[in-house]
Amino acid sequence: MKSRIDIKADSIKLDTVLIGLHFCTLLGHRLNRILEYTPIVFMLLYMFYYILGVEKGKFRLKSISRKYYTIMLVFSGYAFLSYFWCFSRSAYLELVPSMLESLILTLWILYFGNTSSRIINYLKAFVIATTYMCIRIIIYAIVVTGIKYGMTDTVTRPSTGWQFNMACQIAAFGAIIAFYFFRNEKKKLYLVPIVCVFAVELLAGSRKGLLMPIVGFFLLYLLEIDRKHMMKVFKLITYVIIVLIISFFVLRQNEALYNRMLGLALGLLQGTSTDGSFTVRMFLIDKAKYLFYYKPIWGWGMNAFGVYNYGNFHVDVYGRYAHNNYWELLSCLGIVGLILYYAKYVLVLIKAYKIHGQYRIANLTLSIFLVSIIFEYGIVSYYIIPLQIILSLATTLLVCRDQNMQQRY
Repeated sequence: MKSRIDIKADSIKLDTVLIGLHFCTLLGHRLNRILEYTPIVFMLLYMFYYILGVEKGKFRLKSISRKYYTIMLVFSGYAFLSYFWCFSRSAYLELVPSMLESLILTLWILYFGNTSSRIINYLKAFVIATTYMCIRIIIYAIVVTGIKYGMTDTVTRPSTGWQFNMACQIAAFGAIIAFYFFRNEKKKLYLVPIVCVFAVELLAGSRKGLLMPIVGFFLLYLLEIDRKHMMKVFKLITYVIIVLIISFFVLRQNEALYNRMLGLALGLLQGTSTDGSFTVRMFLIDKAKYLFYYKPIWGWGMNAFGVYNYGNFHVDVYGRYAHNNYWELLSCLGIVGLILYYAKYVLVLIKAYKIHGQYRIANLTLSIFLVSIIFEYGIVSYYIIPLQIILSLATTLLVCRDQNMQQRY
């Protein structure tokens, strides 16, 4: 008969397998809802079994995890309450499954990922899942569409079910995590997911997807610099210059992607751009501002932006979200919703910054959250399940500060 310790050891393997399979299912078969939701049912059953059996009814979250999840619950509760004043209840109901799934997965990660071995396994499972997603996209490109740059949804949606920008942004976080492991474990195997991610970013032609891992790598390197060794700073500057030069020549080989990047840069610097994508995004943000000014405190209700935008301005599916998390939240859930959602960011960033000098793994948390804050000016993340998974993983790193974690990571 197995002891309680043996059961716990087995459970570490089982819960890692379960969540790893769900990561792969979520990222690799997005169109198949049965495949996506089946693991969630098993995960809930397993969670109840573990709490009632192995832990004998005890349910505990560590301090930072408890505060993070409390904030998430309050925000989600407020979003659900917006049903009573929402502009479109059918649009509201579209997001309910995603919000509930995010709550379940976040609870799973915060509850089970409370030891260094588990959270490291979870992070590696996520890297494997993003690599799997990228390989599916690359194989689809080779077999069906042929290899060429900037294929957008043509290559990502049939192979994964995800819109190309979203697939590339999820993959970018996988590359950042892989880069952290590469720097700490010195294993060249971690270069495989990084190469796969950049290959997909170029195939799909995602500007944010290309920039996010570069910014993440830069932040990880910058956070680990010892201020007494200024030579590292000069090396960093040199690496950045080399990357920029190489990126310029790579982009010049693909005129469409080069023009998109140039249009983005001009738009950010001058406020105007000839790039059609950037112009449409600015149009959508303006409409979100228009909605916000009429209901600044409570907003129009969860997911109201897209329906209102479609009904009044006759935009296509591309205009069903604001392409900006801040203005999407302000237009749908008002100032209250924005404050509630970003309270968890403030909580985690303060905690991570306080300990990052002692625990290097906190640098990964800081990098992930800072990249999110920067690029959420161009993406909507508050109901996207994989992005909420990434934030949960990064948060859990802050509670796993045992000797093993400190020495290895």
